[in-house]
Amino acid sequence: MAPRKKITELTPQQRDRMASFAQEWIEYGWRTQPLTEEEWAVWEAGARKCYEFAGVPWPGVVIRVSSPMVGAFAAPFAAIAIELHRQLPKALATMEPSDNGSAVGSAVDSAVGSAVDSAVGSAVDSAVYSAVRSAVRSAVRSAVGSAVYSAVGSAVYSAVRSAVDSAVGSAVDSAVGSAVRSAVGSAVGSAVDSAVGSAVDSAVGSAVGSAVGSAVGSAVDSAVYSAVGSAVDSAVYSAVDSAVDSAHIKPFWHNLFGGRQWCWWPAFIAYFRDVVQLQLDDDTWERSRAYEDAVSAGYWWPNRDFVMVCDAPTVLHIESAAGAHRMHCETGPAVAWSDGWGLHMWHGTQVPADLIEKGWDVERIMAERNTEVRRCAIERMGWDRFVTAAGMKLADEAPDPGNPGQLLRLYDVPRDVLDLPVRVLVAHNATRERDGSRHTFGLTIPTDCRTAIAAAAWTFDLTEREYKELARAT
Repeated sequence: MAPRKKITELTPQQRDRMASFAQEWIEYGWRTQPLTEEEWAVWEAGARKCYEFAGVPWPGVVIRVSSPMVGAFAAPFAAIAIELHRQLPKALATMEPSDNGSAVGSAVDSAVGSAVDSAVGSAVDSAVYSAVRSAVRSAVRSAVGSAVYSAVGSAVYSAVRSAVDSAVGSAVDSAVGSAVRSAVGSAVGSAVDSAVGSAVDSAVGSAVGSAVGSAVGSAVDSAVYSAVGSAVDSAVYSAVDSAVDSAHIKPFWHNLFGGRQWCWWPAFIAYFRDVVQLQLDDDTWERSRAYEDAVSAGYWWPNRDFVMVCDAPTVLHIESAAGAHRMHCETGPAVAWSDGWGLHMWHGTQVPADLIEKGWDVERIMAERNTEVRRCAIERMGWDRFVTAAGMKLADEAPDPGNPGQLLRLYDVPRDVLDLPVRVLVAHNATRERDGSRHTFGLTIPTDCRTAIAAAAWTFDLTEREYKELARAT
């Protein structure tokens, strides 16, 4: 078959479809409704096909977990525990079941708890334990006798924690290596995701690829992954890194796919498949649909013995302004899952839960070492209240020419308060609230604004003289 010519331009209709197509995928990535059983069936069929394309047998065990944090800990623990069950019997052949304490479920629970308790809440800790037990039970109960199943119990605890004796230690090293090899994410990525991308890239001219990448891929990435997925990924990885000491196994904890929060790439591919109707040979589009279905839930962890997957979040608050998107909620978590795990965000910056839920006083704000979080805490309190509570120095004040009867106040901001060269202008809305009061607010202003009026003028992109001539600011 003669090679097809690359597509070097899009039709007007195809170009006109870009914005609405991207928006559909953005809304897809922002979903907060749980999947229906019919949708779960679609997800599983897609995951099965991904395994098939990767040449890996489908494990037949699907474990749904309640949040990305649960899966990030449970999947690696389960994989290692399964490999321990396979490799420890010989090392433990002389051990009596009565000498080894509780069964594997209790031992794994102890190992999991010691590693994650300081990083995640008790509800998540419990969910990790439940998911690990489900995976281990499904994979090994029928493969080993009850005596071995019980005997391995305490060995799992000791082995996962520190591999205290050489025989078990050797088995643990081998089990970790085997568990890492049992993670099939790279195989799936290569056989499905990368294969489809390469096929599309070879059939599309660079100008067309760049245009679609910007209008569709980048638009979805900005609104979904950059606004939501990257923060979730970072929080999960940070929790894992703080709880898992071994550099040897840390990379294994990052073996996951991001589901809907990573949908910018499926959106880019789907545009060429569904809008451009790009003609490709072989099974490329079948692979793309399989991958698309497999990311239709939440994060998922493919393994040779099981697949773990979580649902979409139950809460998601996005603020959009000037074409940019970021998570923000002033009353609770900006994104959360059914088990309560989530992130508190202030205009796109992750902050501690109590900053949002309760607010901080001046002492707590000043004790915060992270300047970005400190800035968020000040904004949460309100600059107008903070400058008074913190005893900041008044640099200038003057009647507001654009808001008769109101004063403008300009304050210096010490660098130990905010690690930025700024001043703060405290002003009042020109329009009264329904109760007749005026909203007082604070704005950060460049330090070259020497007077309160110059600072107010800067907020309207006016000169000081122009602002003085205003009858009323709007």
